[in-house]
Amino acid sequence: MKTMITTLLLFIVFISFGQNEKTEAPKKTNTIILLKEGNAEQILIEFAQHLQDNGYSIEKLDKDLLSLSTDFKDYKFSGKAVLKIFAFVRQLESNVKIEIKGKIEISNPYGGQVPYDVCNCGLSGDARKNAFKTILTLLETYSYESIEFLEK
Repeated sequence: MKTMITTLLLFIVFISFGQNEKTEAPKKTNTIILLKEGNAEQILIEFAQHLQDNGYSIEKLDKDLLSLSTDFKDYKFSGKAVLKIFAFVRQLESNVKIEIKGKIEISNPYGGQVPYDVCNCGLSGDARKNAFKTILTLLETYSYESIEFLEK
């Protein structure tokens, strides 16, 4: 019996250490801040390439203002919705700050689109929350030093 309990406890410890640590954003967060070492213009281009590699097309890339926006793209949601990502890059001495926000448009059953800001809000099926999680999933394959979340 002791052997079985010890084995079970060791199994639980190994499982908990072996899990990939996911970053949990606080409720109502609508802005993601990444810090990364490098040059702001190069990081802007690198981030744009990362978005393109993940199926987003770049609508506008401004090297003077260090900003970009994607075209709207369908994303996983129970209804019909599209997601647009905005990124603003700033040089902070040797680090670069990437500020990421999103906008969605949900198809209205009576015609037209209804716009919303992306945020970590609402219930689990909320379109805004699903879009926020879509952006976080996209960032799982992007290299950065640290991540913060803001409500702006």
